[in-house]
Amino acid sequence: MRQNTAPAVESIPPANDNFSAAADALLRLAVEDEADEPTEHINDAEIWGTLTDEIADLPIVLSTAKNREAREWTTQKEARFIDVFKGIFSKHVVGKKDGNSIVTGSLGQSSKRRTKNNVLANYMMGLDVDSGASMEETFHTVRRAGLTAIFYTTNSHSTTHVEVAYDKFHRWAIKAELPTEPTDELVRRYMREESNYVSDVCDSAEFVEKRHEDGMKLIVKTRAIDKFRILFPLEKPFIYAQQNGAHKDVINLWESKVLGMGRSLGIEIDRVARDPSRLFYLPRHPKGADNWRIMLTCGRLLRIEDVPTANPRERFSNDPFDGAGSALGGSSGKAHVGDVNLKHWAHERAVGFDIASLFRDHCPDRVRETQTTDKLTADCPYDDDHSNPGDPEDKGTFVQSAGQDAATFAFCCRHNGCHGRDRLDMLAKAIELEWFPADALWDDAYFDDPDGDTERQSGEAPGDVVCVNLRGTGFKFDAADPDWIHVGGDRVCQPFEVAEHLEDAHGDNATLFLRFHSMGQVKTCKVQRADLWNRATVISQLAAMNFRIAGNGETTLELLRNLRPSLNGRWVNRRGWHGDEYLTIGGETVKQAGSAALTMRMLETTRKDFAPPGTLQGWKQAVSPVWEDKAAGREHLALAIMMGIAGPIFGRCHPEGFRMLSLHGPTSRGKSLACKLLASVSGPALSSGCYLNLRATSNGIEAMLPDLSGHAIALDEGQHIKAEHANELVFMMEAGAGKIAATQTRNAREVRRFGGLAMMANEKPWAQKLKDADVDVSPGFDARVLDINVAGVRDYPKGEATPLTTQLHGIKDHNGHVLSLVVKVLLSIDPKAILRQIDRLTTALVGRDAKGLESRAMETLAWVWLGGIIGKKLGIIPAGFSVGRVVRWARENRVTDASRPVADRVLSSLRTAIARRRHGGDLYVWEKSSIPRRGGDEVETNDIESGHKNVAGYFYRSRGGEELIVLADAIRGMAGNICSETEVAQYLRDAGFLRMQGKKQLFHDTLPMRDGTAERVKNYRIVSSFYLADSESEADEYGSSAEAS
Repeated sequence: MRQNTAPAVESIPPANDNFSAAADALLRLAVEDEADEPTEHINDAEIWGTLTDEIADLPIVLSTAKNREAREWTTQKEARFIDVFKGIFSKHVVGKKDGNSIVTGSLGQSSKRRTKNNVLANYMMGLDVDSGASMEETFHTVRRAGLTAIFYTTNSHSTTHVEVAYDKFHRWAIKAELPTEPTDELVRRYMREESNYVSDVCDSAEFVEKRHEDGMKLIVKTRAIDKFRILFPLEKPFIYAQQNGAHKDVINLWESKVLGMGRSLGIEIDRVARDPSRLFYLPRHPKGADNWRIMLTCGRLLRIEDVPTANPRERFSNDPFDGAGSALGGSSGKAHVGDVNLKHWAHERAVGFDIASLFRDHCPDRVRETQTTDKLTADCPYDDDHSNPGDPEDKGTFVQSAGQDAATFAFCCRHNGCHGRDRLDMLAKAIELEWFPADALWDDAYFDDPDGDTERQSGEAPGDVVCVNLRGTGFKFDAADPDWIHVGGDRVCQPFEVAEHLEDAHGDNATLFLRFHSMGQVKTCKVQRADLWNRATVISQLAAMNFRIAGNGETTLELLRNLRPSLNGRWVNRRGWHGDEYLTIGGETVKQAGSAALTMRMLETTRKDFAPPGTLQGWKQAVSPVWEDKAAGREHLALAIMMGIAGPIFGRCHPEGFRMLSLHGPTSRGKSLACKLLASVSGPALSSGCYLNLRATSNGIEAMLPDLSGHAIALDEGQHIKAEHANELVFMMEAGAGKIAATQTRNAREVRRFGGLAMMANEKPWAQKLKDADVDVSPGFDARVLDINVAGVRDYPKGEATPLTTQLHGIKDHNGHVLSLVVKVLLSIDPKAILRQIDRLTTALVGRDAKGLESRAMETLAWVWLGGIIGKKLGIIPAGFSVGRVVRWARENRVTDASRPVADRVLSSLRTAIARRRHGGDLYVWEKSSIPRRGGDEVETNDIESGHKNVAGYFYRSRGGEELIVLADAIRGMAGNICSETEVAQYLRDAGFLRMQGKKQLFHDTLPMRDGTAERVKNYRIVSSFYLADSESEADEYGSSAEAS
């Protein structure tokens, strides 16, 4: 059996009842991206991966019968998985659909009936996949997830016809107020909205005929549909008597797990296929069929507790980002749009809201049809989520005003893609798309109070700001004077809302954020509770914002002192991870849906909160040139984006301490562009985001690092920071702690803490920068800062540089959208599982026997590699892009021992390259009769450039002795891309190893004579003493070894 190259995968303990196994799949990459062939065969079955003893010896119990109609089923004796697999799953036989069948567990043998109430235990979880999802893609999804599963095609695999019950179609058409006579377009729309078929199956549908055969049916022709079954052996059987809860609830739990497993793979499972007594036919195919298949992928066994429960009433979304959110219990609901609290608005205005008039006045182009004065067929703001986006004939969305026909307003879409969205979700999205302004919701022109006068509830303020609860404070609203809060008969101040109430972790720094209306705007004022006993401070703050206060303000202060709102936020001293919550650079607290954790704010900050500009799709479009041509010549740009994604992943495991990577090389190599691409993952590529310019002292940067903690950050223009400051900065960032300092009262100031990943850019390696300034370089410096030489990246032609950089600079308008996607996925992942994957990736980079410092340095690249993997899984990086190749490029261009003189490193790299390439490489013996090329083949050509493009140089015996002719475009790469071509030649000249052309010219204009002609190709001549100095025996053997080359 051929061993799989993928590392073994350990199971992960469950986290928050989410699909940890699927999350772990985001963290897995073999040394090779994916095996492209099975490791062995058992009968008709392909075996992918290593069939371990754990899998082979797994106890399995199945129940069997000869066909679907069998009244009694036999529960077989417990057997090893390998025996069960070989006996009934490894052969794909010719036969009809109905035949030998199984249930994936044991049945009670008193009745022997196949009913869900009679299932005692399930030993495998089975999925029916008839939706048109690709078997090949689903198989590799499961394979990348590292799970063990059996795949096999069914008897009707690749069918091109679908049967639709006509009665269901008829009821749907009547409800949607559509014609009941089937047409191609109506059938397609029905399938999109009412079936589980994937979108391209629906789009290919063509109505054939209405057929009366065992009931009335519509016959529909489609593209070929993959139909297959997946069986996951369970690590432990799901025994119903051992579960908590009523029997019905336990059965529902199993069904929700089957649904959750399917959705985690992007598949919607029909209700009847989730039954624990579900029948599965054994592998069979019609006579003459040749497209059948059985595959067993080997990984870890599925743990039932790792599978998410899914709500059968919620419609599955094909959007990968919605999927990542729903896997974590997320919701699309929006309580706020800007400063408008829609729930509070609906409480006051939903009864009486004239949404139809709002549409006619503000967005008449969104009205598709007028049904009545109060009811309109309209565009759906979530049209992109429909199976038929942009369809001008789509009439599945309507708005209805409150009035005689409806007690309250409606905004509804009948598409399955919008199932679960309420009217406030629809309203919020329409405002977000700027169909109408949020202020229009408060326009009295669109509000008809059915009682003639809206009664305000106690504790509510006019406008869209709801005041705090005044109960027990002695203050109140007065119905006769609702624009003021009163005490007794006296006015106090205008209504307001306590938007936030925060303390820090020590219960100190209590702060109120007051939200109120003033001058037609919604404003927010920050008030320290300690300042409420300093009248001048608070009253001045409020007055400066045109907050209306009666009298001298003392009564207003008394009101604020008496308020006891609940805490809904907490101050923190750094961004990034705080347990299972994450504070982004933009100020958003990302946490599990339903979590009681408080919203976080920075106590001291150098940044203003912001909402990510543009869209995720806009960002992906802007960076798309990076991935073209496998990022050849742009590897450092791809590396930067991968590192940006890796920042929060690293922070999940290491809240304190930075890992650093530095790009160095000549100017105009895109180092600054790489830094900006990295920063765009989290926010703007500016100083307001994760992009810093090193024209600063280490003290100034230290003050900003807590604001950047938990992210990947860019530190550009390293040449501008003094060497002593650079050294200090590196050690401080690695430690993850700032300097110990004292306050003005001589008390110890709390030490700043921070951590994350950092990409730096400089014209020379950091160790060399320190050495040149006579700053001591510690032996482990190379492990602290992974220096990567970008001198060898492609020089962009003038015609290409402008459109490339123009498109990449689209990140100015679109950025920051990737961060929250990555964080939401990480919420349900155990950090220990991440660290296990990092150990494996590091080992893949350095081997098992590497020294500690080498492993430590390469671990930084492992984090970047992992960022690339997760980026691909989330669709941020194209699925076909090889992130492993970029990581290997970085490893090969790493510079070590940069504190040595540049000349020594250049000549050492060049000497090593010559030794490595001399035998079987791209260095050849000069022949007069032909032009040698790679592999020793000879080509006769008049095209000098094409003749030499795969050659680095030639060994040539001149009158003065042997020498190596190195072509000009190869010498820099052979010297490790440490410096320019001319500088390499200068170092050779200074060391006495270069034969020049004349006394001044370092290079030769032509190659030696061939057939009486000297070809004009720029080259350098290196004397043999340079590359044969260490071995006299090599010099003696030149004749034979060179001829062999």
